[in-house]
Order: sequence, then C-alpha cells, then structure tokens
Amino acid sequence: RGDAVTASFFYHDYEFNRPKLPIGEKNNSYLSKDDVPWVEISNLLPFAEYSSDDVSLNAANEKSSSMQESLLASMNNGDGDASSNFAEGELSMEEQLFNGGILWDPPSIQNVIVRRSLDTSDCDALETLLWLAMDDFCRATGFNLPEEVRVLMPPEMDYLDQMPSEHAVSSLYPKIRRQRRLSYLAPALIENLEEVGKGIRHIWLNTPSTNARLRGALERYDYLNNKLMGQFE
Repeated sequence: RGDAVTASFFYHDYEFNRPKLPIGEKNNSYLSKDDVPWVEISNLLPFAEYSSDDVSLNAANEKSSSMQESLLASMNNGDGDASSNFAEGELSMEEQLFNGGILWDPPSIQNVIVRRSLDTSDCDALETLLWLAMDDFCRATGFNLPEEVRVLMPPEMDYLDQMPSEHAVSSLYPKIRRQRRLSYLAPALIENLEEVGKGIRHIWLNTPSTNARLRGALERYDYLNNKLMGQFE
C-alpha cells in the first residue's frame, strides 16, 4: 500500500517529454528581456507532452506486473499481519478512514437518468461511458475539451466528435493511470456549473478510488446532459 501511494504522488518518466526551451544559443550567460521568446515558451504550457519514448513505459509495465504478481501471491498465501488482523475483526485502514470522515465518495444526485447499471464496478466500462457523456455534453454546449484532457482519450474511441489530441499517449501507457487522471480532470471541467459541481473539489480529493470518482463524474455529466436535452425538447 505504501509503495502504491508513493508512486501516485509524482510524475513518472513515461508521462512527460523533456522539451528544450526555445532560447537562442549564445555564448554569453546573460539573457535580456527582449531575448526571451515568450510566445514559443507559452506553447509549452499548460502541460508537458507525454513521453514519446516507449522504453520507459516498457520498464514501468514490467515493474507493475512484478508487483501485482507479488501481491497476489501474498494474498493467496494468507501471509502478512493485515490478513490476521482482518480475521480477528479489525477494520481495514480504508474502512477506518471512511468511518472517521477522512475518506468519502462523491454524493449521489437524485433523479438523474444514468446509462449504467448501479452495480457497475468496471473502470474500463466507466471510462467509456464517461467519454460518451462528455462528448454529448460538448456537442450540446459547443464546448471543446482542452488538449490535456483529449490526450487521455482511449485510442479505440476515435469515433467521438471530439478530435483526438495530436500528442496522444502511447498504447503502452498504463490504463489505470490514464483512468485515474481522467477521474480528476473530468469533474474539474464542470466544477463551476450549478450545484452538481460547485464547492466539492475537496470531495474529489478525498475520494479514495478511481472507480468512485469515475462514477461520480459520470453521474454529473448525465445530469447535465439530461437537463440540456430537456431544454431542447
């Protein structure tokens, strides 16, 4: 658990290129204000392009597979203090944090028509449904998703109205990390719209699972889409 938390708090080599600043190569070390190419530098913002080097991705995926195999082996063998503690009736750390009000899921929205089963727990399915809902929202409002969002579009969903980014992530990019980043970005786009998005940024940060954030974001986009459809009828 500790390794997973630590790995989630920083960007990995496969998540960004290292662009060279467009500063002229001069022999002197002094750079005047007029020599700074502000426009070119601004093109590097607001986010760094995902790495185009798949070597680092291969290494990351091999390490991830090794850690998963080790975890599964440990769980199957029933080793570790955690197993014995749960067997004795002690709550897991996650349950303790939920009960203490430190972790919580996004509140549900009443009377919203959703396009998923209430027991959907597959992040792959939720990711697909969320992209469809976001595409519907953009089509109805004329909003264009920022490139830092479009870059996370799954390659098999190139049929959406939203144009894929020119800097799409590699097919080797970890799917769960792509979904995790989408689960934060999607609700951030609508956090100033009505009561469904306002004032709950801290809730998204306190939500412990990608699945819960995807479900919460999908529910809000479905709510907004239902309302937009009602205006057109």
